Amino acid sequence: MSSVEASWFGDDLLAVEGRAAQSVAAAAAQAVGLKVFPAVAQHVMGLLADPHATIGDLRGPIEQDAALASRLLRVANSVAYSRGRPVASIDDAVLRLGHAQVRAIVAGISAFGMFPAEGEVAERLRAHGAGVAAVVGVLGRTWRQEHVGDLFLCGLLHDLGKLAALQVGEVSYADLPRRVLETPDCVHRIERARTGYDHAALGATVLAGWRFDRDVVKTVAWHHRPGRAYAEGGDIGVSVALLRLADQIDYRLRTQPELDEAYLDELTQRGEASYCDLSRDVIEAVWPKLRQAHAEMQAALIG
Repeated sequence: MSSVEASWFGDDLLAVEGRAAQSVAAAAAQAVGLKVFPAVAQHVMGLLADPHATIGDLRGPIEQDAALASRLLRVANSVAYSRGRPVASIDDAVLRLGHAQVRAIVAGISAFGMFPAEGEVAERLRAHGAGVAAVVGVLGRTWRQEHVGDLFLCGLLHDLGKLAALQVGEVSYADLPRRVLETPDCVHRIERARTGYDHAALGATVLAGWRFDRDVVKTVAWHHRPGRAYAEGGDIGVSVALLRLADQIDYRLRTQPELDEAYLDELTQRGEASYCDLSRDVIEAVWPKLRQAHAEMQAALIG
């Protein structure tokens, strides 16, 4: 198996996942393993999982956390989620989005803030997560994917492992050239060479420990192992393909938001676009919406 095939299919998957799990237990326990998911988020997510919970039950707990409430409203009003008139209250947001999507947004926003690493690299990682979440949400709606909330979660948290590793100093990203940090399918190979595991495996381990949905954990774990995801197929295959496509688009939007013919050809000739059957015409038509959603999500979650 070539190095490219190994990267896609991960013949050493169990070994990489095992080393990531050991790293969390040994070196990141104080930053990850011993952290408690925010109490407000736990309460809200529990209510959202209760089919008998009413909008009135949810309003008070969400409004207890002003930052969470504000970001929830801004996300709900973004192009990735909005449908028509703006929502102005938590009640309106829950009514429009539904419990499943609100639960995904609350979980994603809360988990996103669990690793408060500072500095330029951390800021870029958070901006990248917000951008990918926006783009993959729009792509999910375009593809008519039912689990757009889960896609938002996967986009926002796909590089959570980098923040976890950065928090405890296990991987020094600051010494990597910026072009390497902003090139898809590159950094995880360096991480494996240095530590024996990568951010995808570490992030999945953290999310599994927080009891996130199994499909979300798998999508995060396999976003640099598309062969594994495509072999499994179903929602996992589509989610990984859309996530990888959004990863590419986020980097492009942050450096050159205008769409040109050469980039459009390059993007639509990739395996991810083919797997999702997203044609050149479709991506060209949705590009203005991708740009708007990208800018809005940056403002909602980072600004």
